[in-house]
Amino acid sequence: MSPTLDISLCAAIEAGGTHTRVGLFDVNGRCIAKAQGPGANPIANGRARAVRVVVDLLQELMDTSGRPLGMIAGGIAGLGDPDGRKLFAAALFAQFDVRRIILSGDAQPILMANRGEAPSILAVAGTGSIVIGANEERYFSIGGRGAICGEEGGAYGVAMDAIRAAGYALDGMGPPTRLTESLPAAAGFETFDKLCRYPQAQSKEFVAALAREVTTAAERGDAVAQRIIDHQSGRLARQVEAARNRFSDSASVDVMYIGGLFEGSPSYRDAFLTAMSFRVGDANCAQPRLTGPEAIARAARMDDLPDAWFSEFNRTESSANVSDEIPTESHDDDIAIDTLEPPMLVRRMALRDSDLGAVVAAEADSIAAVVDAAATAIESGHNIYYIGAGTSGRLGVLDASECPPTFGVDADRVVGIIAGGEPALHTSVEGAEDDEDAGRTAIAHAQEGDVVIGITASGRTPYTLAALDAARSSGAYTALLCFNPLAVSTAARIHIALDTGPEIVAGSTRLRAGTATKMALNII
Repeated sequence: MSPTLDISLCAAIEAGGTHTRVGLFDVNGRCIAKAQGPGANPIANGRARAVRVVVDLLQELMDTSGRPLGMIAGGIAGLGDPDGRKLFAAALFAQFDVRRIILSGDAQPILMANRGEAPSILAVAGTGSIVIGANEERYFSIGGRGAICGEEGGAYGVAMDAIRAAGYALDGMGPPTRLTESLPAAAGFETFDKLCRYPQAQSKEFVAALAREVTTAAERGDAVAQRIIDHQSGRLARQVEAARNRFSDSASVDVMYIGGLFEGSPSYRDAFLTAMSFRVGDANCAQPRLTGPEAIARAARMDDLPDAWFSEFNRTESSANVSDEIPTESHDDDIAIDTLEPPMLVRRMALRDSDLGAVVAAEADSIAAVVDAAATAIESGHNIYYIGAGTSGRLGVLDASECPPTFGVDADRVVGIIAGGEPALHTSVEGAEDDEDAGRTAIAHAQEGDVVIGITASGRTPYTLAALDAARSSGAYTALLCFNPLAVSTAARIHIALDTGPEIVAGSTRLRAGTATKMALNII
């Protein structure tokens, strides 16, 4: 009998804040198909959006390959946390019949795939920056702590230096520079002051556009822009020096460099190599041979990947090592509100919720699709229904009741439905959220042309999902608003999965999730 051939494929994912690339590789390591999409960094882009980007790209390739998927290997920026890797793996296991998943950050597989016998260092200068190092005994990283806490050498550092320099020039505190005019123009603003108004709310694409403008200005002879490039590339070289110092003085070190700033700006690359010659003169500096999905596929086939950088999950062990906990139910270890005095409690809770606008904005495309459907429904004489249980249902009823006085629509055009009926507005109705028959009955009057929005923090409430299923069967446009990036319902035409993360009181979706629910419903 001839041996059974392994025809399964490995999907290798390289994901950052601005783009995602996926490749399908056969058992011989040959790439047979590729796809590319938007960013899928779960921190920068939101975990729900990141999961959907990866799933959609994988599904696109699988639909054309006709072969089973045996393994998924992901080098994904923003997955440095093992708990985050667990949730991401759970989402992939839920969507694909795959035996094995290996996840890490985006830089680590590149270093592992390209390192030789000598101690190796990888310097990354993209939108953010990080330096990582490895030998046979040690694996470590330097920097890479986010835009506020340390992204020196990347586009964030370049852009922030440039904004400060342009501001100094306008205020007469620094030398003139064309950046005062070119920065706002590159970002789509009329004036510099408008550019500076909300920098913390801007996307990674926005930051990358500013950095490109700085490198362009430097290459056109702007002295201020060149000093910024020299300073930021020098800071990255300083981090490489710190990494070099962690190895023995006698060791020869290989240094690799990669990222959008190196690839898109000769001035940045030259400045970095000049700084490196001063700081780490004995290092061998070169770009890595393998990058992208090819490097990730190669690393996934290696033995003894370091646990500090990589997490491996197996289908047969998934119940034991992949968390089924939704983000809102996990504990936020950073905040113990019962130990705080009232003024500090107020500040901590307000700060904890300060990112919710960005969380909602991360789902802009999905929310916009529902907005468009809702507008069409109202214009054509149809209705919008919110349906949910508990707090989700109460918020839907609240929003529906505010539409007539705020927007002048008839009271029966936007309708809120809560499991358990009117008594559930005031008290908990035991078992109401699990009653699927009641969910179907409650939405039985929905018809083609209507919009039905199911609201459930977990994305799993039986009452709500049964109502969506019945509404879709009747021809209505259905949407699921939830806070679980792992939730997938065939009854929902569109998913709005707001990744609000842990609640300040574990499991209490009346807090962050409740606030984000009202924000999304306000928009719709």
